[in-house]
Amino acid sequence: MSGPVPKTSRWTSQALESWLIEAFNSKLRIECLNAHWFMSLAAAREKWEDRRRHYNEDRPHSAIGYKVPFAIYYPDRVTSPSS
Repeated sequence: MSGPVPKTSRWTSQALESWLIEAFNSKLRIECLNAHWFMSLAAAREKWEDRRRHYNEDRPHSAIGYKVPFAIYYPDRVTSPSS
């Protein structure tokens, strides 16, 4: 058998993982890194933690019926596990 190898449209787990990481990094850059000027690593970490908490505890997600992820994973808790 000779000739070019046929292309498939199947996603490999590595390709899907790369796509998800790139999508995450893009959103992070737009929502956090491009919007702030960090004077220290500690300031960047603090801002990242604020963003993480907002994303997981306050912001509704369309993929889960416009619910907050924290409320789904910890329905009996009022505050986050890191608090």
